Amino acid sequence: MVTTAVYFDFKLPVKENEILKEKAEKMHLQAMAQEKFTSSMIQAKALIDSMGKPGVNVKYIGDQVTDKLRDLTNMHIADSTLQGSMNKVIIDVFLDYNKLKADMTNLGDTQSQIADLSSKNDQLLRERDQLRRDLDLYLKGTAR
Repeated sequence: MVTTAVYFDFKLPVKENEILKEKAEKMHLQAMAQEKFTSSMIQAKALIDSMGKPGVNVKYIGDQVTDKLRDLTNMHIADSTLQGSMNKVIIDVFLDYNKLKADMTNLGDTQSQIADLSSKNDQLLRERDQLRRDLDLYLKGTAR
C-alpha cells in the first residue's frame, strides 16, 4: 500500500509534468508560426495596397506579392489546426484581393484610354458634320 501511494505521489506527477511541458512547447511553436504568418500577411497587404499608387512598378510589386502569397500558402500547408483553417480562408481572401487590385490597376489605364478615345470621337463627329455641310454646299452649287 505504501509503495503504491509513494508511486502515485511521485511518478504520476512527473509524467503529467512531462506531458504538460510537451503541450506548452507545442503551443509555443504554434504561436510563433502564427506570428510569422501574421507578419507575412501584413507585408502582403502593404504590397497589394501599394499597387494602385502612381509611379509604382506594378510588375515588380506583383512579383513580390506572388512570392509573399506563396510563402503564406507554404506556411499553411504544415498547419492542420483550427488556426490553419482560418489561415486558409485568409489566404483565399488575399488571393481574391490581389486579383481585384490588379484588375483595378489595369482599369486605371483603360479609363484614360476611354477618355482619349471619347475626345477623338467628338473631334471626328465635328469633322464629319463639317464635311456634310461642305458636301451639301457643293451639291447645291453644282445643281444650278
